[in-house]
Amino acid sequence: MDNKYGQLFVYEDLHKIFNLYLANPDAPLDEILRYLSESNNLKFPAPEPVFLLRAQDRRALGALYHYSRHQASDASEDHLTGIQNAVRAFENFRGQYSQRIKDPD
Repeated sequence: MDNKYGQLFVYEDLHKIFNLYLANPDAPLDEILRYLSESNNLKFPAPEPVFLLRAQDRRALGALYHYSRHQASDASEDHLTGIQNAVRAFENFRGQYSQRIKDPD
């Protein structure tokens, strides 16, 4: 799979990477990342594909609306709340930074 944008890490992943690096300063970063991915110690381990929407992308909000409708009948309340929080955050970003809204790259 083409890895055009790299790998996605959450805050907790960065702590794991940093701590492993401190314990093994001579280990190449790609070996540390491979170890963490293969041991399922990352939120999004490689090679799991991840699809990321950015608030600046013109079509992202429509995709979130569609996903919200699609999930409405079967998803847990926590998941639906998370989707609605994302929708509000994207709407707020669009209102506050309208000059940054553009077609995705």
